[in-house]
Amino acid sequence: MKRAPAPGVLWRARSSNAKTGDIPTAWIGTTREESLATCATVACPLLSVCYAQRGTAALAHSSMAKRIATRGTGGYSIGEALERRHASARAVRIGALGEAGILPAAWWHGVRAAAAAEDLAVLAYTHAWRSRPWLRAHAMASVESLRTADDALRRGFSAFVVLPSSSLPARGAARLRTPGGAPVVPCPAAAVPGVTCNDCRRCDPALHSRPTLIGIEVLGPRAKGWRQ
Repeated sequence: MKRAPAPGVLWRARSSNAKTGDIPTAWIGTTREESLATCATVACPLLSVCYAQRGTAALAHSSMAKRIATRGTGGYSIGEALERRHASARAVRIGALGEAGILPAAWWHGVRAAAAAEDLAVLAYTHAWRSRPWLRAHAMASVESLRTADDALRRGFSAFVVLPSSSLPARGAARLRTPGGAPVVPCPAAAVPGVTCNDCRRCDPALHSRPTLIGIEVLGPRAKGWRQ
């Protein structure tokens, strides 16, 4: 069977995302259809409540897709994004939306090399961790439950778990743990005022001495009714 071509990747040098900070960011897919298809490829269980594919990030992606349709993909390379990044940037993010885990290993190695040359961390997440174990060196396993987090941790992945509203304990309370006993570290960029992903950078698995689990409450307009 002929393998489907890898999706295009659009890099932007700047970001107005208050949680991540002003860092270069990759968007997976050059059209809305292509981006959504990457998520469908891995059967992402969070797609129906995804605050990226179903929210304001999708509107921004639509604008980029329209520009590409008339002007081509020039201006969206990683090299241009790194060159035009804000001086405070200490990381790159993969991705604002779409599933980067289906991209080839050579692409990931290229991103790692480009980021390392500029002394930047790589913050990335994937639902393809079950089928591509080598991604553990590049991305956090994106999981939807504490039980699934245990599975990812056993496979050597650091993981990022999305939890129902109010699941994370208040500061000072006993730490939330998975059924297997792994502690959940509340996402500092969501839990600590003034801290961004650019400040924290814990979502770069290359910076972990052992698999780590980070948790965040589900975001977006559909979060209220979401359950694990």
